[in-house]
Amino acid sequence: GGAAGPAARTGGADRITISINNTAYQVDGPSMTGADLKRLAKEPMNRLVIRIEGGPSAHGGDGEAVLDDQSVNLAGGMRFRIVNAGAFGGTLNHIKTPDARRLRPRVALRGPGEVP
Repeated sequence: GGAAGPAARTGGADRITISINNTAYQVDGPSMTGADLKRLAKEPMNRLVIRIEGGPSAHGGDGEAVLDDQSVNLAGGMRFRIVNAGAFGGTLNHIKTPDARRLRPRVALRGPGEVP
């Protein structure tokens, strides 16, 4: 076989194209868990999956956390970021309920040890 392009293929005829960290992946759908998305993108399990909301111009600053055991119904064009949980002010243990899943990242503009 030839070299694979940037899109990872998981087989099947009716594939859905999703984006994880700006890389396209073709998946069989119809759903995947947060842990499945991390495995697909070969990301560490201690990271946080964020489903990016908004149109193509959205930069991913607003989204919803996808927990490891949470299933997401996939649709073509869905975008995800897998990030360090510390960028959202804590560890994965702080994100347990649906109400806590809507997150906005903190932007650290201060040096280490400085108080906001």
